[in-house]
Amino acid sequence: MMTTMDYSVTIILCFLLCFGKVHCYDGRLEERDVQMAEKSNENHILKTVSQCFHVRGNPFVTLYCGSNHMIKINRAFHGMHHQNISRCNFLPGDCMDGDLSPYYDWSNCLGAEHCVKSVKQSWLRECGNYSKYLQIDYQCVKNEEVFDICEKSNTYVTEGYIKSPNYPSFYPIHRDCECNISVSGKSRMLVSFYDLLLEMNGKKCADWLMIYDDDYKDLNCGEIMTGMKNVSWQGPQIRLHFHTDVNNTRRQSFSYNTQRNLKGFWVYFNAEPKDEVLVKCGPTKPKKLQSYTPNPIPKGGVVIAGTASTLPRGWSFTLLLMMTVLY
Repeated sequence: MMTTMDYSVTIILCFLLCFGKVHCYDGRLEERDVQMAEKSNENHILKTVSQCFHVRGNPFVTLYCGSNHMIKINRAFHGMHHQNISRCNFLPGDCMDGDLSPYYDWSNCLGAEHCVKSVKQSWLRECGNYSKYLQIDYQCVKNEEVFDICEKSNTYVTEGYIKSPNYPSFYPIHRDCECNISVSGKSRMLVSFYDLLLEMNGKKCADWLMIYDDDYKDLNCGEIMTGMKNVSWQGPQIRLHFHTDVNNTRRQSFSYNTQRNLKGFWVYFNAEPKDEVLVKCGPTKPKKLQSYTPNPIPKGGVVIAGTASTLPRGWSFTLLLMMTVLY
């Protein structure tokens, strides 16, 4: 039930709204927010490798981070120069294609210490020509900076990473683990998916990673690659629950009928504005779900969630009324 104070606040907010003094959050991330969701630790040096398609022998590129480090690919693209230039890397004004899913399987590079990729060629539709080179921008993340969701931890950080056990190798079966991420201030939590390959049973999740709070659940399984999904969470805390069943399935077909190893997941999190984040991880009890259908990846790859958890009791009606006035 709404109190007299709640009604008063509702009237005041609607009055301000009519005169343009209140800006309602419309569920869209600003460009700065998207950049924050996609950015990595600034202490990691950005590395670049590139190679032309037309070279003698088998053209390839090598990504190398070394022992106790994990490869994180920031960007990979085919490109071509508009002029006849004997360079195998990006130059301002080049025509590029960042959607290389049909040509490369990045899953065996993400999280690895090193990997080698043969350079392929694609048709650049906007340029009306074939690509001339492949370029990859990547960073090296130390293993010690990554939380294992199944290992006990109770640590304050400003940003960090969470992975499944044994990542980038196959994860253990019949496990339930959880990380609780909380902030003390009014910061927004941002979670970016770097890599996720979890078993599906038809269109349902057999193994899954769920990001949730008391009001919203975001269920993930199947295949999610870098840049495909970022979650912006309004609220003081979120939880990541990782579940695996008793099946020992290690490979599965995904997009473009590609067989890929089920290696688990790797995500990045931070608070915006920057704030201390308390991370508590470890084994937990199994959780039964009403539905095992994964949440769809929205257009643009950005999910806005958890706004209800930041509102005082009785304000759901207020928010609904404000949205009605807006539209």
